[in-house]
Amino acid sequence: MATATIEQDRNEVRNLLQQAEERVRTDPDAEASNALTRAAVAIADRWAVEGRLAELLSPLLSEPEHRWVRYSAASILLHRGHAGLAVPVLETVRVPEARFLLRKWRREHGNGDSEASDRAHRQD
Repeated sequence: MATATIEQDRNEVRNLLQQAEERVRTDPDAEASNALTRAAVAIADRWAVEGRLAELLSPLLSEPEHRWVRYSAASILLHRGHAGLAVPVLETVRVPEARFLLRKWRREHGNGDSEASDRAHRQD
């Protein structure tokens, strides 16, 4: 089996997250969306082992058309120690889950001030 390049895997992660976004709108129990997201996370974790997670996902943080892709990439990065890249995206992306994720992360990391995040999401 041939090994995928980082660009190929980035495109695969993007496609999986785009499909997950679509499924979350059409599947009431979200199981299909969750499975697609898990597949994207598995790819990301392979690159994390090589120390190249940020290289894989950083370009997705500015995905112009798909906010769920931005949110998901930021979420993966946040949970794997790349808060500097993830937090600015999570503070501004218009996905309701982002606010809750940031609050939880800030509580767990002694960074309880979520005022900036709340302001950004109140504009929705």
